[in-house]
Amino acid sequence: MMDLIVNTWNTSDPAPLSVALIIASIITAAVGYIAVALVYDKTRRPRKIAGLTIGIVTTLALATMITVTYSLPRVENPNAASYIEASGTVDTITPDLNRGGTGIRLTDHPEILLAINENEADRFAGLEDHPTTLYCKPPSELNRDDPALAAGTILDCASTPTSFRNSKLDDLFPPDIPGSAQTTTTAIHIVDEPNP
Repeated sequence: MMDLIVNTWNTSDPAPLSVALIIASIITAAVGYIAVALVYDKTRRPRKIAGLTIGIVTTLALATMITVTYSLPRVENPNAASYIEASGTVDTITPDLNRGGTGIRLTDHPEILLAINENEADRFAGLEDHPTTLYCKPPSELNRDDPALAAGTILDCASTPTSFRNSKLDDLFPPDIPGSAQTTTTAIHIVDEPNP
């Protein structure tokens, strides 16, 4: 069987204005420090006053920005992570795919090729006619409400349930799925490829 597993949850993130104020605070602190360092001269009274004034103004500006930053309400943002769980009896194992890695076909859905990396190939050696479960990255165009895969689809899979994401940034820094995430499971239909 092949199921689409979707985890959804909300995160409480800083408001965009908060992020902007934090950046502005850093810039203000840097500019203020440089200005004080360039202007302040304790042997010259006008420059000393100017340097102290810049320092006081910078400190007040920072205090105001930091106070406003922490007083802003946080924003609830929806998050989702999905993967395909493919389980069944192993029909065939094909080493050395043209695209790299090893291919696995299950008896229930032999028209879908499940590709795994070579570093996991040993886990599946000799598993023909044995049950297994693979966790695959869903195609970005897969409809979550009515998921269907065309015959001949190749899925990138792994032996452990990894949080596969569509965004390149999320691939590098995948967010942790909290235990409170809502999980929905939807069966995937296999359809014939349309005739050209």
